[in-house]
Amino acid sequence: MAGNEKVLRRGGFMTLRDQFMSSRGMVLLVTALFLLALGAQYLIKISDQRRTNRSAIQRWQPQILGLEQGEDISKTYQYPNPPIMSVLLLPLVRLPAMSMATIWYCAKVVMAILVLSWSLRLVDPARKLPWWVTAIIVLFSIRPIVGDLQHGNVNLFVFFVVMSALMFVATGRSILGGVTMALAVSCKVTPLLFIPYFVWKREWKFLGGWVVGMALFLWPGIVPSMVLGYAENQRNLYSWYHEMVHPFVVEGKVTSEHSNQSLPGLIFRLGTESPSFVSYPEGVFTPDEFHHVVSLSPRVAKLIVQGVMLAFAGVVVWLCRPVQPQTGRRLIETATWPILAAEWSFILIGMLLFSERTWKHHAVTLALPWAVIISAAYNSVFPFTRRFCIGATFIAMAGMWITSTGLLDDRTAKLGQVYGGYTVAFLIMGCAVVVILREAMLAKRVTGGNKTILPPTPIAA
Repeated sequence: MAGNEKVLRRGGFMTLRDQFMSSRGMVLLVTALFLLALGAQYLIKISDQRRTNRSAIQRWQPQILGLEQGEDISKTYQYPNPPIMSVLLLPLVRLPAMSMATIWYCAKVVMAILVLSWSLRLVDPARKLPWWVTAIIVLFSIRPIVGDLQHGNVNLFVFFVVMSALMFVATGRSILGGVTMALAVSCKVTPLLFIPYFVWKREWKFLGGWVVGMALFLWPGIVPSMVLGYAENQRNLYSWYHEMVHPFVVEGKVTSEHSNQSLPGLIFRLGTESPSFVSYPEGVFTPDEFHHVVSLSPRVAKLIVQGVMLAFAGVVVWLCRPVQPQTGRRLIETATWPILAAEWSFILIGMLLFSERTWKHHAVTLALPWAVIISAAYNSVFPFTRRFCIGATFIAMAGMWITSTGLLDDRTAKLGQVYGGYTVAFLIMGCAVVVILREAMLAKRVTGGNKTILPPTPIAA
């Protein structure tokens, strides 16, 4: 194929023009135009002064600006992110509200196209997937991306930073990858799940970069302290920890409302006497509906969650084994991108499952898992893997669509959330990734390490 010849001639990389003219480039171009076209709907939404939920970035604008006035925004407004996230958004929120929201939308469209492009590159480095498989991957990934764009949240930004870190690792720049991952962790806690993984993989350069990055972005927080001042940054950091981390990690509190699609949320909603619908008349928390099928104690529910987390860790230890260096070459030089993509997909799914709160638009991180599962369904040499991935795809999509207010009436869609439509999707997609990784392990045993789920492409250091 001509495209593959160009890749080989250039040592595994394509020029910007070649990428644009390729089938993958055309699919991504159409996707970008579609997302930009949806921007018109977004502009109408954010310009309607009667709406109270126009955009998250608009809601946060006065809160973040309060930082410059010495406000403790985590304590006062329960702002959900550490100080570095507010500092990064400060230049944007100083703009007029409409300009700010529009620029934020367009910037996130660029981020969405980049994470989709990187996901496709990781699972198909030789560019052998036909255009229609690429289109299916993008189509299945797009729904939560559109949701996050319309909501104006930071989930796409955080996923963009995580994928940047992973691409640095894939291309042999592990120290820079560690620093970048530290920025993601400092903006939102859930990417922290990658750190035990990289400890197990013995990626010491990555971990060294991560330690440096945490000092820069979180604690002591050199970068946010340069903007806010050391004392003010520490005050906001402590308040964020007290409001957002301590209740879940130390006190064991879990948000059980129907919109929470994390595993703790589902187990507490269906397994304990915790409300699935609440209201706040005059600002007072008031349970409205319950849907629990058993009445376990919160302690037992927490033990169940911990048991699943332990099983998750066991799968990582089993299937994501460190590779012993051969002839002095590092792990990153002997691995293949499709296998790394499958391992990283498993961690990304874990981020969604084990977060204290997972809303539907948090599922932007499924772009890489979808790429792994669908490409394996097309490429796998094992019939069972192909069938399992195809079946998992249908089940996961059904789980997601039963929560859609655009397809179903509002009550039915919310009941779909009550019973964990997205949680089921995360679980079945996690199982599909396990099957894929197990296939890769078996293939290595049979072929002596020369066969993977996709045509092997060595990582260029």
